Parts: sequence; C-alpha cells; structure tokens
Amino acid sequence: MRIRWIASSVVRLLAILTLGGCTTTPAVFYTLSPMPPVAAESASPTAPGPAIGIGPMHFPAFLD
Repeated sequence: MRIRWIASSVVRLLAILTLGGCTTTPAVFYTLSPMPPVAAESASPTAPGPAIGIGPMHFPAFLD
C-alpha cells in the first residue's frame, strides 16, 4: 500500500513538473524611431556623456 502511494505521488509530481514547463512568457517587441534633428547651436561641451552611432544596417529580405 505504501509503495503504491509513493509511486502515485511521484507520478503526480512528474506530471506537475512536466506541465509546468509548458508555459511561456509573452514576447515583447520594441521598435526604434529616429531621433529629431539636433540644432547646431545646441551641441555644446556640456552635453551629457558620449554618444554611439550605428552605421547603415542591412537585413535579409525574408525579414520584411
């Protein structure tokens, strides 16, 4: 009787763990938008920190 109870408990635990692995988190997508043009006079030496620019990027056609 005790072995049957342990076996059924193990089976239930494995079923719960297996079904718990089937959940997924929803996908989150982000879009990039261009920054507004900067006026020449606003570029001052007190600007906050350095900036990094990313050059032209080419994506495969199947991503369109």
